[in-house]
Amino acid sequence: MARRRAYPPSVVPGIPRLGKKPRGWREVSFSDVLRVVERPAEVLPDQKYQLVNAKRSRGGIVPREVRLGKQIKTKTQFYVKANDFLISRRQIIHGACGIVPSELDGALVSNEYSTLVPREGLLLEYLGYYSHSIHFQQTCFHSSVGVDVEKMVFKLDSWLKHRFYLPPLNIQEEVVRILSTADRAIDRTEKLIAAKRELKKGLSEQLLSGERRLPGFGKPVRQEPSCNGVNCGQIPAEWECVQLGTLGQTFAGLSGKSRSDFGKGAPYIPYLNVFENACIDEERMDRVMVGPDERQNEVAYGDIFFTTSSETRLEVGMASVLLTELPKTYLNSFCFGFRMKDFNRLIPRFAGYLLRGRAIRAAIARLAQGATRYNLPQQAVMRLQVPLPPSAEQERLAAILSAADREIILLQRGLVVLRELKKGLMQKLLDGGA
Repeated sequence: MARRRAYPPSVVPGIPRLGKKPRGWREVSFSDVLRVVERPAEVLPDQKYQLVNAKRSRGGIVPREVRLGKQIKTKTQFYVKANDFLISRRQIIHGACGIVPSELDGALVSNEYSTLVPREGLLLEYLGYYSHSIHFQQTCFHSSVGVDVEKMVFKLDSWLKHRFYLPPLNIQEEVVRILSTADRAIDRTEKLIAAKRELKKGLSEQLLSGERRLPGFGKPVRQEPSCNGVNCGQIPAEWECVQLGTLGQTFAGLSGKSRSDFGKGAPYIPYLNVFENACIDEERMDRVMVGPDERQNEVAYGDIFFTTSSETRLEVGMASVLLTELPKTYLNSFCFGFRMKDFNRLIPRFAGYLLRGRAIRAAIARLAQGATRYNLPQQAVMRLQVPLPPSAEQERLAAILSAADREIILLQRGLVVLRELKKGLMQKLLDGGA
């Protein structure tokens, strides 16, 4: 069994060591190129103040709430200015640092923060990227004291003595140019993914409701459809409204007595695979020891799975469909399956989109029972009324939504490549290619 990591992923432990100095670079201490500044603030009881927070894992400086002076418990506060470099002394081993953006100029921080500005010879933007380097993170870890990783205290004076290699200004500028180009590409891709998701969401709502029809499949309806106990005349005339349970029958996931044993036993579909995907991801499988009395729970092509519980009402009953054959594979015990009798009535690929559509999701949420954790009664789900287009229209609708999904997946894969490329560039550029 793999050894558990001693620290959370946000922490980079170890003793910082310098390798060979690149030609033309200088060896300097942080105190040589950074100056500590303090701008004490007189906190007035009835005046409003913007507070800020340094996110872990070098997530940057972000706004917190706006508070009246009398609501601020720690009265020792300091002003920050745009382009200050902030370090959270309680959270720096988790990477809580960054550059103050212009919109937070004049905000307040407590005495738990250290504020630094670069001296001549160090570009602020270069420092921002250098804070992501392993060497920088290890200097922060080595300058922190304490037993509990969540309560370690950063010693600024000790950290300022640490040394690192600093390139000439022209090289710093080139490093910033290259890495900022990568950042812009990542940002554009993230925004494009978000836009594509919103586009697909709107398209899905229109197509699954009949508000928008494909050429050759009849006229659209104008009203918002709801086929769950409401007027079925709100769906297109060519569609039918049927009770889900009439299309097949349910089956249980693995029983609670099944013992998880990774690396052995039979594959089974984990809860998160069902929760997160309209179609089961074959690469996200676990393994479990299965008893002979559970063989009837093997999954098959076209099976629909529902999660049975969640911490929020809106997330209970997420559905996913299996679009491949997975021999001797089982379903997680926190899910139940639904096996259809006739794929011509409800085409499997279409089912995954239909059961995650806004109207059906809202209906399922209303069925959830519980207080702190919500559970989903199987029989109530089986009584749901679902709108079914003709099979030919189901095929076309599924094809369109699948194409939108593939486009998003390709962009997500490209985003992973861009992030890995930037990571490799940072490792190479910030240590001089050593």
